[in-house]
Amino acid sequence: MLTFLVILTVLAALMVNRVPIAFAMGIAGTLGLAAQLGIRPALAVLERTFFDSSASFILVAVPLFILMAELLTAGDVTRRAIIACQSWVGHVRGGLAIATVGASVILAALVGSSTASTAAMAASAFPEMRAHRYSDRLAAAVVSVGGTLAVVVPPSIVLVVYGVLTETSIGKLFIAGIIPGLLTAAGLAVVIKFIANTTDQAPKGDPFVLNKAVRDSRHVIPMILLMVAVIGAIYGGIASPSEAAALGVMGSLIIVLFQRSLTFVQFNKSVSGAIRATVMIVTIVACSAIFSNYLAFTRIT
Repeated sequence: MLTFLVILTVLAALMVNRVPIAFAMGIAGTLGLAAQLGIRPALAVLERTFFDSSASFILVAVPLFILMAELLTAGDVTRRAIIACQSWVGHVRGGLAIATVGASVILAALVGSSTASTAAMAASAFPEMRAHRYSDRLAAAVVSVGGTLAVVVPPSIVLVVYGVLTETSIGKLFIAGIIPGLLTAAGLAVVIKFIANTTDQAPKGDPFVLNKAVRDSRHVIPMILLMVAVIGAIYGGIASPSEAAALGVMGSLIIVLFQRSLTFVQFNKSVSGAIRATVMIVTIVACSAIFSNYLAFTRIT
């Protein structure tokens, strides 16, 4: 028990000193295994744990979904989604903020990462709302809260990693995230409308033009159909999550090439970004598995 408390203290000290959580768990778990089993057996456990936790076939879905998101983001999907949603609801008071929430749902279904979604919306939607005389408080709140939708809206990277670690069906997790994500977005829209009607933080937008709304929506329809195909393939048992993710990468590449919105330089940056994000996620998974193995050997859990 004393050794366990020492390891927990080491883990807390590393985290307080801003050591990345993956390395903190890996170091603490390694020291704990060495103290519990000895150095040579601990090294054998580390070798097996690293391989088993990072060589999962289902985990292949993570870099593929990330690459799909990188390709679509490089293809100017954020701006297209905002324009399409604004064309439909931008005429009501607070419509641009509501359109930002709608674009966040579309972006969440394409990126799968709340960090990437928030960053993309902050670069596109926030300046647009400021230009239309929205208050900075409302604009920042809409962008930051809308970005969190990527945690539950499939294909969420969080749900993929959770499914891998807990051996839960990723397809069922994706389906389970659809309704909560849409309800959250609808709730945000209601709150925005209430704020717009009771305060002066959100002005009224341009008049509604049906032809313009239909025309602006054409650019996002292929992306929505792609996500329906990916989720449908998983839930229908046609493809595994990894195979569906590969289908998503191929489809996203076809879309951005057909729309002529992706250059070779952007393609290289997309691949590099996917590699960096994947290495980070796999490192977290592997190091958490090390610490989990240590807890298993201590029989604390």
